[in-house]
Amino acid sequence: MLKQIDFKAWIPHIIAVLLLYIVPLIYFSPAIEGYSLVQGDISSFKGMSKSTHDHRETYEEEPLWTNALFGGMPAYQVSVVYGSNLFYHIDRFVINKLFINGPHNLLFVAGICFYILMLVLGVGPWLAILGSFGFMLSSYFPILIEAGHNSKLHAIGYLPAALAGFILTYRGKLMKGGLIFAVFMSFEILSNHIQVTYYFAMMLIVFGCYFLVDAIKNKTIPDFVKRTSVIVIAGVIAILCNADMLWNTYQYTKESMRGKSELTIAPNGQKNENQTSGLDIDYLTQWSYGISETWSLIVPEIKGGASGAAEYERGRQINSYWGDQPFTSGPVYVGAFLLFLFLISFFVLDGVYRWPILISTILFFLVAWGRNAMWFTELLVDYLPLYNKFRTPSMALLIIELMVPMSAMLVLNKFYQKPELLKDKDLKKKLLIAGGSFIGVVLIIGLIPGTLFDFFSPQEMQQFDKMLAGANASQGSKMMEQIEEYRIGVVRGDAFRSIFIILLGGAISWYFIKKQQLKILAISLAVLIIGDLWMIDKRYVSNEKKRGKYERWVKLKPYYYEHLPNTADESILNGTVALKPDLGQIIEQSVSEKRKGLSVKQKSNLNYIVNNERYRVYNQNTNFRVFQINNPFNESRTSFFHKSVGGYSAVKMGNYQDFIDFYLNQELQSIIGSLKNGGQDIIQVLSERKYLNMMNTKYIIYNPDAPAIENPYAYGNAWFVQSVKLVESADEEILALKELNLDKQAVIQSEFADKIGGIKSGGNGAIELISYKDNELIYSCKANKDGFAVFSEIFYENGWNVYIDGKLTPHAKVNYILRGLNVPAGAKEIVFKFEPESFKRSSMVSLASSGLLMLLLFGFLFSQLKNLPEQKA
Repeated sequence: MLKQIDFKAWIPHIIAVLLLYIVPLIYFSPAIEGYSLVQGDISSFKGMSKSTHDHRETYEEEPLWTNALFGGMPAYQVSVVYGSNLFYHIDRFVINKLFINGPHNLLFVAGICFYILMLVLGVGPWLAILGSFGFMLSSYFPILIEAGHNSKLHAIGYLPAALAGFILTYRGKLMKGGLIFAVFMSFEILSNHIQVTYYFAMMLIVFGCYFLVDAIKNKTIPDFVKRTSVIVIAGVIAILCNADMLWNTYQYTKESMRGKSELTIAPNGQKNENQTSGLDIDYLTQWSYGISETWSLIVPEIKGGASGAAEYERGRQINSYWGDQPFTSGPVYVGAFLLFLFLISFFVLDGVYRWPILISTILFFLVAWGRNAMWFTELLVDYLPLYNKFRTPSMALLIIELMVPMSAMLVLNKFYQKPELLKDKDLKKKLLIAGGSFIGVVLIIGLIPGTLFDFFSPQEMQQFDKMLAGANASQGSKMMEQIEEYRIGVVRGDAFRSIFIILLGGAISWYFIKKQQLKILAISLAVLIIGDLWMIDKRYVSNEKKRGKYERWVKLKPYYYEHLPNTADESILNGTVALKPDLGQIIEQSVSEKRKGLSVKQKSNLNYIVNNERYRVYNQNTNFRVFQINNPFNESRTSFFHKSVGGYSAVKMGNYQDFIDFYLNQELQSIIGSLKNGGQDIIQVLSERKYLNMMNTKYIIYNPDAPAIENPYAYGNAWFVQSVKLVESADEEILALKELNLDKQAVIQSEFADKIGGIKSGGNGAIELISYKDNELIYSCKANKDGFAVFSEIFYENGWNVYIDGKLTPHAKVNYILRGLNVPAGAKEIVFKFEPESFKRSSMVSLASSGLLMLLLFGFLFSQLKNLPEQKA
């Protein structure tokens, strides 16, 4: 029999889906015209991941290793398609292929997930839509998109639905709640921003503790245990669905700069007093939200806007941001009226929402303040597991951004359901005192901001202190007055703006709640809240045009059509082809094949297509490194075209970061110094740069518009050494590099020497790379006698295997970062393969777990459908 479905009840939900898609699409309207937003971190990601993408396209496999940046590193946090998790394919469809591709899809996911949370909390569809707009348009989210922090917003977007499942479970809806929690936590973890997941887990623990206290008070401990067990099982399933990503990331993290360094000394040779098992606390707290800056939640530009130039006087400019962070793309603003409702929620809502939200708010303010509440940060670093793996504590405000619209909608919903509360004298008195005090504080900020706040950043004060102490004191004093007057005007304008929005929102709510006109209330407040957030968001992420062209948007191209080679890149490719004429023929043939069958649309990108193909073939048939000396350890463009000594990654190999700090920075300065003096001695300087030479650095890029400098002293892909120094510790190993002639000598720790059965130095012969893939290196070998060879490849124990003439052979870490190997006399072939067993096993776990969760989900949906009443004949 056909089941009876109430389609009329679905109309509000259909409207919700349409509105939550259309509004962000209008915000990012150039996407409709075929434009893509210029996003800094996405551009960097393309450079980091280009070679991995090329390998995937060429060989139809995941390389899991990349040599494009920092000499080589696992690709787990660069680019890996974790396709074993079945939820990955659903997620990719929604984000990349649903209707129109663009950044609006991330806000759409956030809006839909918040809508689910509202429905679970008993909020009606119209107010749920309103709350979803408040959540998805919070200023931080469009700012994340502009900066290219897509994975962060992607992870945040799924949090509300996961919270819905969590709350539903503790209400006793075990199957439904557990499934919602498991499914959306699977999506959330898949988004691959573990810090967001970590903060969310902290929040859930706060909620869980409240439910425990409530269970003790009501003597319902067995129910609490049962519900907590469901949450734990659902959480474990979500984790197992992402086992391939999580396990390999966990393994790698221990070897990355977020793990504990092997060293106990600093580059100056002194004992390292700041050694931790994670990030250094100064680095960890670099992006801490200022305590006074927190007022940006209600007065958006309390410390200015996005870092950049602002004109404070005709022809004179100053940084538009003057807060405590090094720089920012914009403040965190949650909406004036929403924050007002959030404040009064503590007087209106029941304890189940009041206390966990209040405690979470206080907790995450303290977390976000970082070094500005160092006593608390140090407690977390010392006692909270894994906390020291994460930087940017200001990110913790994301939890506040979830709590504010959630509480605000619960307040409106309660007043609407119980309008008699508006006549409750005690409550009315509390609300008038609380609301009046809040508006009064904002009014005071608007009237006397100069008395309450500083209007110069610490860096600016250092500059002005020098100016005031010098001959230009009067000029400096006048400049400070002008800047302060300008900035006071900015703060005053935003404060009065927020007061107006609060008063207007309050009047609208009071009137339409008394009239019991929910739809008009929701529509009116939607106009107010969307208008409020929209205008603030547009300050930082706009669709403005200049001379008929978008400033922040470019015509949409295929994803990796990002860069075209410059003069330096071309000189390297041409120089390589000159030495390997057969490579030139392979490139020409491959480009010719690529040109065949191109559509008219594809031919509009012919320059990108041809050059991407040329450099793909070049990269997959060569193996040497390039050193670009302009900010080399914080850029990824070089990695787009070459195998770079530098790169861009917050999780580079820990040993490699040590190597940069101890030696590569010194060699960088030597090269820059030579070039500043005319560069006549640059070849001599390169001959002495043994650390770059042992990494097989064949070219130096110093100017993108000039040919690269060829380095004839690079040691090559592999070489036999005549002696190997044994040391007992990492400290001794890295210091020994100073005294050794690295093309003839090497240094190894005793533990590694023991693993490979001792050292057989003194060999001679030749080792030549004859085949290259990111995850497989094949060398031909001519060894006249037993010897020890050093390979200019980065050592990583978890996955790299070596086969000499087909026999698995142990290898070791040498020269602190490279690979070393005993080579027997008569060896003919040496093969390095990256074949981590952990990835294969964890991928099977992900496939099985996500398959199980899919079956449970479909089984539950089928049972719900089966229980619907049957249609009458």
